[in-house]
Amino acid sequence: MYNAEKYIEGCLDSILSQDFGPFEYEIVVINDGSKDNCLALAQQYAKKNKNIHIYSQNNKGQAAARNYGIRKSSGNYVCFVDADDHWFPNSISKLTSCYSKWSEAEIITFNMLGKDENENNNLVKEVSTGLILGPMTGIQYIAKYNYNNGPWWYMVRREYLVANNIYFIEGYYCEDGMFTMKLLLCGTKIYHVDANVYCYILHPGSTVTRRDTEHMNKMLFSSEFAINYLTQLIENHASQMTTECFENCIIRRNSYVYFYLIRILRSKVAHEEVLRRVKALKDSNLYPFSDISKHYPGIKNSIIYQILIHPYMYYLACYLYKHIR
Repeated sequence: MYNAEKYIEGCLDSILSQDFGPFEYEIVVINDGSKDNCLALAQQYAKKNKNIHIYSQNNKGQAAARNYGIRKSSGNYVCFVDADDHWFPNSISKLTSCYSKWSEAEIITFNMLGKDENENNNLVKEVSTGLILGPMTGIQYIAKYNYNNGPWWYMVRREYLVANNIYFIEGYYCEDGMFTMKLLLCGTKIYHVDANVYCYILHPGSTVTRRDTEHMNKMLFSSEFAINYLTQLIENHASQMTTECFENCIIRRNSYVYFYLIRILRSKVAHEEVLRRVKALKDSNLYPFSDISKHYPGIKNSIIYQILIHPYMYYLACYLYKHIR
């Protein structure tokens, strides 16, 4: 958690609202150098709930905080929960019903529902069946279901993370997508539980909505790194992939190129810098990139895609955005 005093109580309340005894699961809270009152609030919860364990570090970002949490956890399985999100009540039992039957499960996936912070708190849940699907390899899973970037979509066997050296890459944004692609491609025993477990809440000040210059510069740097990382990861596993898995991984990688180009436009960098970054993509055979409409349908995305893949249209869009907006 980082400066989450507005949300941490609701988050902890939701995790504690489970049909499991306090000694059957642990809640590891990582305080990532918060400057507000969230640590004191979490400590009050820890005094009343012996299964809450709090660890603090200097501010190092989400990736470092999650890695610290993995290392400090002692349970068989790990789930990630952002401090401003919620779990639905009695979610753990829905997931443990899977590994109680299939104890070899490495990864268990489930459903997530999202809402805007300003929406009514009485979130209407989608119907879920509780059906358990699997086992699947990661390649089969990606081929059939694609996958979601957020690490909070997965309950993962801790030993599996350690054995495969699967941790978040620190110092960058976009760490979620790099983590989850590797997580799944290494998997051999994956199950999906059709149950609503996680509620993702979008806040105006969150990482995905910030627009300040410092943030945008780091996003460009991180996006460039993530594109190269995912490209290498796909190349390393390509010989084992089915056609469908390979296609979905390429679309996922290309979606990073798509949003990278949009971020370049929004950052209003100099024209020479735009040319340099596009040339770097061309030199890596990443531009122009193939259609991503399979995962990002709609007329708006189709129009944006056409602008992005035609250099002169894209350069004109960058110029107009910088000088007119």
